[in-house]
Amino acid sequence: GKREMLERERAEEALRQSEKQYRDLYEEAPNAYFSISTKDGSILRVNDAAVRLFGYGWEEFERLKVFDLYAHTADGLPKAQRLFEGFLEGQSISDEEMQMRRKDGALIWTSLSAAPITDDEGNVVESRSTVIDITERKKLELSLKEASQLNETIFASSPIGITMYDSAGQCISANDSFGSIFGTTSEQMLAQNFHDIGFWKKCGLYEKALESLSIGKPLTHEVN
Repeated sequence: GKREMLERERAEEALRQSEKQYRDLYEEAPNAYFSISTKDGSILRVNDAAVRLFGYGWEEFERLKVFDLYAHTADGLPKAQRLFEGFLEGQSISDEEMQMRRKDGALIWTSLSAAPITDDEGNVVESRSTVIDITERKKLELSLKEASQLNETIFASSPIGITMYDSAGQCISANDSFGSIFGTTSEQMLAQNFHDIGFWKKCGLYEKALESLSIGKPLTHEVN
């Protein structure tokens, strides 16, 4: 009896320590963690990172449903509702880009992943969700997209003839001005490889192109 009592106490202490370590990991994690009831979407628990990210206090979170945190945009509430329904049917949620809304009304982009918590009968009763703020990354992606679109507009509308070749020498693009100046079609230009253009070799442009590729910098060359 005494030995069994000691073993039980040790097991209970080990369980308490394990639970404490889990709580510490949960509370102090750098990403926002949510425990969500699958019954009605109630927010059961959040960690400090969630409080910082969304601006709500602990008590405020307890009065909210998880759907209250999503923006009323295509990548917000409608998408969240679809994912939640699929999650209840056993579909996984991993790195889904979602648009959410802070307490102050500011929209943020997040990456959402969720793992199911089941009862003894295998029913999903809770969602453990991880929310990562990717707002800055999305801003950068948008800036790069806008810059790319601007470059494409300049390339297409420029009165200067412009062609682009890949590192293997194959022509990958030519604007209309180039075709007008040299009397060639887009199909003819795209069939070219500058390694095979005799004129480039005669005028020194070929050597200049190879030099530019080797040093990774643009160079200029006048052709008479």
